[in-house]
Amino acid sequence: MKLPASMLWALLAVFHTAAAQQMPDIGFASVGRAAPLPDDINAREPVGATLQRNGAFNGAAQAGQVAPGVQPLPRDLFTTKDFYSGPGPLERSALFPLQQPAGHRNTLVRQCGRCDRQESAHLGALGPL
Repeated sequence: MKLPASMLWALLAVFHTAAAQQMPDIGFASVGRAAPLPDDINAREPVGATLQRNGAFNGAAQAGQVAPGVQPLPRDLFTTKDFYSGPGPLERSALFPLQQPAGHRNTLVRQCGRCDRQESAHLGALGPL
């Protein structure tokens, strides 16, 4: 049986590529996917709220409820639609300077040589340079 030349080249490319694969030194002997785990997961204590295989719930509260003795937040941080509904940065004037970069005073002063014109760059009063 004679193979066509293209088939021979394809086989040569596949075998040549497979032979060129090198395994990196990962520092330990890999045991593979089907290796037994050193600990039985079912023998360990569960961490956090979980739903077990038989359908039993293991936790303090489920389905968005609040555990007894816990004061819920006024706004649910994970499902709210108005997370950013508070006052804007200019309305919180006491906090506004804290949100500026370290050298924020340099951005408020015109740096093109006219010291008498010191308008705020943030308010758009500079015009063309």
